[in-house]
Amino acid sequence: MLPIHHLSKKNHNTHLRIKLPYKQHVLLDSFTFFAGVAGPFTTLPQLYTIFINHNSSGISLVTWGGFGIFSLIWLIYGIVHKQKVILVSSFLGFLANTLVVVGVLLSNA
Repeated sequence: MLPIHHLSKKNHNTHLRIKLPYKQHVLLDSFTFFAGVAGPFTTLPQLYTIFINHNSSGISLVTWGGFGIFSLIWLIYGIVHKQKVILVSSFLGFLANTLVVVGVLLSNA
């Protein structure tokens, strides 16, 4: 088993925390939520190329499948830890990455 002492409640990153004034904390939370929601939409040009232009050449199934798997892991983490930003971002990322993989598989069928 891998040592995960750094994840225990006893050592829960207290030495890495940065104290921000309330307004800056709220602003950071807002930017983080925006990035979490907007980030997966950067996949739209890839989806456009696959589904509208019917061109999937040069797209790696291993890469996009890996993105999908890692998004799924983050989605589960967000659910377990009730982290809204991680949950929304990873759900949208998983959806977008899965659509790329499906599009490539359909175009190569």
